[in-house]
Amino acid sequence: MARDWERTSLVILDILERMKQFGTNVAPFPFCITQEIRDGKVVWCVDIHVRVRRKTEFDISTEGETVTEALRAAYLGLNSPTGVTERAGRANAAFGIPI
Repeated sequence: MARDWERTSLVILDILERMKQFGTNVAPFPFCITQEIRDGKVVWCVDIHVRVRRKTEFDISTEGETVTEALRAAYLGLNSPTGVTERAGRANAAFGIPI
């Protein structure tokens, strides 16, 4: 069954549930949706920060012309095991945290 990306509240809930699978998140702002105006155009931004103390840490930042596009990209990025592992590895290396 195909996902209905227009049901943004359900996509947000799925993102939050997926974030929980990494452990108890201690990031100050683990999930944020913002709207920016750039050169007169609206850009929606979704930022995810997963931080599990002494275990893993990574960021996912996406943008889109609509909130639906930005959420879809964030959801897909969060569900890409290779991408998540690479981001966590880079962040953990920067802070000296072994994976």
